[in-house]
Amino acid sequence: MNDVHSGQSVANRLNLYQAVHKGLRAMMSDTLLLVGKTDLEDTDNFVHALERVDQLLTICQAHLEHENAFIHPSLEARVAGSSAQCTHDHVEHVAEINRLRHQVALLRHADAVDPALAWHQLYQALSVFMAENLTHMLIEENSHMQALWSAYTEEELHGIHSALVASIPPEEMAIHARWMVSYVSHPERVGMFMGMKAEAPPAVYEANLAKARDWLSAADWDRLNRALA
Repeated sequence: MNDVHSGQSVANRLNLYQAVHKGLRAMMSDTLLLVGKTDLEDTDNFVHALERVDQLLTICQAHLEHENAFIHPSLEARVAGSSAQCTHDHVEHVAEINRLRHQVALLRHADAVDPALAWHQLYQALSVFMAENLTHMLIEENSHMQALWSAYTEEELHGIHSALVASIPPEEMAIHARWMVSYVSHPERVGMFMGMKAEAPPAVYEANLAKARDWLSAADWDRLNRALA
């Protein structure tokens, strides 16, 4: 989905984090709530929750890898040292993701653990992981973007953004799109689709608009449809 990682600051400059972080916050929140209400005696419910946790961890790791590959080098190129704290955070996040994956793997072999206890531990570990990420994202959205705005022109920021988005596999982008389209503000949503309409093939635009109709409430869909008409 073209341009789904874009967002605007109050100064109307490109924000490389805003929309994707809104999507990640929504996905993390929804996943934590899902784990909290999962009935371990309902096999389908249990398997679905484990698959969602797996998907969240995969998306979180891919997201930080994209930041490591595109945003942190851009920061260091012109504002040396500005990415140091978040680079360290990313190392810690990868270690936590691996620990969470280990907990998920144990739960898939419930005969090796006390399922109720292991599930409660997973819920608590996800809570900590989410809390750490919420704080981390605020640093990126504020300190990192201020540094990038001070050091790069709007055209250069769009270049970084375009290169990052082009590197994301379609299956990963589809997951980001589902959460971002659903949980950004109406003006941001309109901006995403207007950008897509201008830059993407018509078939891509129409396909993503059809998906949005499934993701959004009737009121949000009607409002988007009217804005795009």
